[in-house]
Amino acid sequence: MLPKKTQQWIDERTGYKNFLHAIFLLNFPTKRRSRWQFIWGGALVLMMLVEMVTGALLMTVYSPSEASAWGSVHYIETQVDLGWFVRGLHHYTAHMMIVAIVVHIFLVIISAGYRKPKEFIYWTSLLIGGVIIGLTITGNPLPWDQKGYWSYQIETGIAGTMPVIGSTLRSLVVGGSEFGNLTLTRLYTIHVIVLPLIAMLLFTFHMALIRRERLRTAKIKEAADDPAVDFQLDEDDPVKDEITQPYWPYQTTRTLVLALVLIGIVIIQLIVYPALKNQHVTVGHDDWVADLQ
Repeated sequence: MLPKKTQQWIDERTGYKNFLHAIFLLNFPTKRRSRWQFIWGGALVLMMLVEMVTGALLMTVYSPSEASAWGSVHYIETQVDLGWFVRGLHHYTAHMMIVAIVVHIFLVIISAGYRKPKEFIYWTSLLIGGVIIGLTITGNPLPWDQKGYWSYQIETGIAGTMPVIGSTLRSLVVGGSEFGNLTLTRLYTIHVIVLPLIAMLLFTFHMALIRRERLRTAKIKEAADDPAVDFQLDEDDPVKDEITQPYWPYQTTRTLVLALVLIGIVIIQLIVYPALKNQHVTVGHDDWVADLQ
């Protein structure tokens, strides 16, 4: 933690505090009391940061080619200090992110968070969930082992059955009619550049919508509490129970607790069940089903 004078000096020249407040809604209202119901979205963001850091570390060693992908992952697992831990953390955190987004969307649905005027907030949540699933699908084949290879064969085969665009879509993501170097390079590009950029854009738009909605409810509440203003809220108005309580530290504390618990579960899982790779891909291998077991 920087000294207050240092923070003030930096803020006077950069305005970083207002930027952080705008991005993380630190100065915008939350519910009257912080609730565990609203922690999954924030925990998901923190897990995304874990994925970015571990992914960047893996990128320094991983080689996306048919001849070297499996070997580079083997090198990470056996030769790089804590390489097995970094890869396992990246692998299992991706799965935990799917759990988090599903729970988050479920809680939004049961709390009617999809209703007017929050439709776009809900829709962007669904799109972010789709991107997270896409990141998992494109990441699984990158070790170029039997499990990832044949799983992606099935997934692209299903995509290829789509009417009209199926064959074109499969050819686009595979890089031709057969799996090979182009498949890996395209998967790698989609996984580390295309989908993360889409996720960042969606997240920025999602947070902007939340900021706009909380500003709207704060203004409505302020007008309702002003005796000079002839304004009353209906008894069933969702804004009625809202007050200007800062998101930090009330709701943030609970979000951090959940994030630490989820990451703790991931660490236990990767220690007990390391994210091991299967045998190297050999196209036409007859016993690949046995290798998956």
